[in-house]
Amino acid sequence: MASVVVGTLSGVLSFIAVSLIALYSSAFWFLCIYSETVYLSHRALRFFLTGIVSIAAVLFGVHAFPGFSNPLIVRNVILSDGAEPFSMYINFDKTAAGLLLLGFCYHGYLSNRKQLFQALRSAAPVIFGSIIVLIAISFAVGYLRFAPKIPFFALIWVINNLFFVTLSEEAFFRGFLMKGLDRTLSGVPNQPTIALFLSAFAFGLAHAGGGLAYVCISTLAGIGYGLAYQRSGRIEMAILTHFAVNITHFFLFTYPRSI
Repeated sequence: MASVVVGTLSGVLSFIAVSLIALYSSAFWFLCIYSETVYLSHRALRFFLTGIVSIAAVLFGVHAFPGFSNPLIVRNVILSDGAEPFSMYINFDKTAAGLLLLGFCYHGYLSNRKQLFQALRSAAPVIFGSIIVLIAISFAVGYLRFAPKIPFFALIWVINNLFFVTLSEEAFFRGFLMKGLDRTLSGVPNQPTIALFLSAFAFGLAHAGGGLAYVCISTLAGIGYGLAYQRSGRIEMAILTHFAVNITHFFLFTYPRSI
């Protein structure tokens, strides 16, 4: 609520944007807070609301809704020789959708040191494996080159990528979509694996703007993030794996990609 007030006062959010966030929140409240009773007695309504919420989350993520004036941080910066120009915004719309997903529909956050160490122990092989596999494949297809750097806006990028990009994407694709698919497919043989691959494929398609190679790499990345979630049972590990891949890419290789 405080962020909405600040966003409105600063001109980032218009009345339309605030109204859209309110409608989105209301749909989530109805879908998640009363999920059990709605599912038992109004299955069709639940599926309808799930579809509406999913479509809305995607539209928030691709900045399709009007009323948001996301602040521009850098525009068309060349971070290293041969890299594609890079622009960065602080995206209120995408982040709001992700935070609402986590706030309404996800439970079981890490609450103590023991849980954290257990989750890290489970996810560590996936985290390092994801970095190695994704970087190796990206090199093989000419998507990346070694280009270490520390840009002037590095700290802002780290904060933005963790809280405004990675958190939002994992909240939707793993915390909502993959978890929902796993639940919907209950009783189907290999349901966790099917849910993992379907959510990873959706994650890859969400990056179609970057071309076929980017879709394939993103799909493989989605498998890694989903495995970290499945092995640890914690959404924080999916976020950490995603962030670890992104931060390795940003500081050590051509970013966003070689051209």
